[in-house]
Amino acid sequence: ITETLSDPTFDVIILLDVDSRALYRKGTHEANLKALEQHVGGGKGLMMMGGDHSFGPGLWHSTPLADVLPVLMSRTERQEFDQPVNRAAHIERPLQLVPVGNHFLTRLGDDPDQKAVWARLPPMLCANRFAGLKDNAELLLESEAGEPVLVAGSYGAGRVVAFAGDSTWRWWLKGRQTEYKAFWRQVLYWLAFRD
Repeated sequence: ITETLSDPTFDVIILLDVDSRALYRKGTHEANLKALEQHVGGGKGLMMMGGDHSFGPGLWHSTPLADVLPVLMSRTERQEFDQPVNRAAHIERPLQLVPVGNHFLTRLGDDPDQKAVWARLPPMLCANRFAGLKDNAELLLESEAGEPVLVAGSYGAGRVVAFAGDSTWRWWLKGRQTEYKAFWRQVLYWLAFRD
């Protein structure tokens, strides 16, 4: 990963359901995530998406990215590879997403009623449960029950997004390709400071 990060053509890194132990071991394999933390601080974009081993369950709270991510993680969320999913760290039900305010990342088209646009999208299958949001974080999407799902922030000169879900592919399969493409294009543009 340190070699990839030194390539100036990369503006955005997306981590999806990867356990921190695949990239980081305190005291022995620290260079990967330390380099990622420095690159985000220097102006790159980072997004972490949900999954069984994302955020707290993947022990990201004990890595250099704990300071980078805009969400809080608990040490009790650990997810072992050979164990059932830690239900306390996940929201295991369909979640209808609701935009909070008006932000570049959540504006899907020109319809002035963005809540209605998001209500027409298929629900997420499940999501990670965040322990909390940092003071400088901006909540952009929540579930219909008020649980944080999409959170944006900054770290140094870089931008960071924590997205608790991982099933936007359902939008494409259910005929919502326009919204799917708009959302992901905007995520990449925003993270790369091209909004």
